[in-house]
Amino acid sequence: MTDNATQDGTRSEVLYARARRTILWANITMIAMIVIHDSDHVRQAANWCYTISAQLWLVNVSVYVPSLIALALLWRGKGAGVAMMINGLLVGAAFSEVHLWRPSIPVWGIWNDNFFILGVD
Repeated sequence: MTDNATQDGTRSEVLYARARRTILWANITMIAMIVIHDSDHVRQAANWCYTISAQLWLVNVSVYVPSLIALALLWRGKGAGVAMMINGLLVGAAFSEVHLWRPSIPVWGIWNDNFFILGVD
């Protein structure tokens, strides 16, 4: 145990702790970005005098679930990395579909068209 990375534990313990911190902050950042994104949609709805339906709120809450699952798995100590990768792929693909193309499920109210057609700010 002569190098700095192993003074407080084995190299694998140090890497494990670093991976846990990275997963924790990546998921916290994802949740924060979703909150900012959703806040912008609430702002748009208010500007367009649109009331967001309960159905749309329920569908939208589903975007938070993968990050919360990853955080729960991180707390349990197993599977958080895989959950985080799946989360990134699913949320990234869903975000692209809904915002850049046309949503496949017409539950998005005034946002049922892509942002190019809507001409949003």
